Amino acid sequence: MSGIDGWAVLEAMAPEVGIDAPELRRARADLDRRIGIPVRKVHRRRWLATAGVAAAASVVLVAWPNGAPDAFASWVPTPVPATQPQVDAAQAQCDGALVGSTAQIGESQRWSGVRQPNAPSSMAVLARRFPVLSEQRGAFTFVLSANASWLVGCLAAPTVSGVLTEANTVERSSQPAAPADDQIDLLGASDEGDNAGNSAALAYGRAGANVAAVDVILSSGPVVHATVSQGYWSAWWPSTGRGLPDARVRLVLGDGTSRDLGELSELSARSVGSS
Repeated sequence: MSGIDGWAVLEAMAPEVGIDAPELRRARADLDRRIGIPVRKVHRRRWLATAGVAAAASVVLVAWPNGAPDAFASWVPTPVPATQPQVDAAQAQCDGALVGSTAQIGESQRWSGVRQPNAPSSMAVLARRFPVLSEQRGAFTFVLSANASWLVGCLAAPTVSGVLTEANTVERSSQPAAPADDQIDLLGASDEGDNAGNSAALAYGRAGANVAAVDVILSSGPVVHATVSQGYWSAWWPSTGRGLPDARVRLVLGDGTSRDLGELSELSARSVGSS
């Protein structure tokens, strides 16, 4: 994969600083010089930067380099289960990209002495993951996998292009207790874009045992039906690249009752739902 950017973590640590801010560009350039990374183009990237989410948000290790026009033409609002070959292909694609990103983060931590939250420093810490959730939307496969310490959200389109890949990482020990049976939380959310104008919003979290469905309601566009599996939920959709505030979340319980949880950007890693 070309254009792997392990320094997305810098933006995650200071989401209020714009990607083109001089201080951030100088920090990125200094890191690159220290470990011999050639000068790269800056990819457009937006972070969900609300106060509640920033502390617990996942780190997006792999951005989307220049994609093709109509990259999301096959996307559908209602997913179908991914097959095992689709899961395996997506995992292989994301792991191949993560190798470079985790190596860069590990090198950064060694020379700086600073450990970034939710940023894995090697592939070894991500080993022995198993899928807890997977879905297929057109040509795109999303897989949420876990081991004892980490969650990795993998969005990939192996049959379209090797560059349309996004991987989110969450350190499980940094999260609070799991939500109650009739509640959900938000572990990761981002709105990723590239210089070619392709953008996608992604959100996932934990779901209580009585949660039957989670819908993401866009202010303009279809209702995005999330996948709910093994105590987790996830959804993604092509976006305008202007962040997530236009998305609302609706929770459906096993007895058929539902409630509006408000703006997606208002959710955090604390449990939400009935109180």
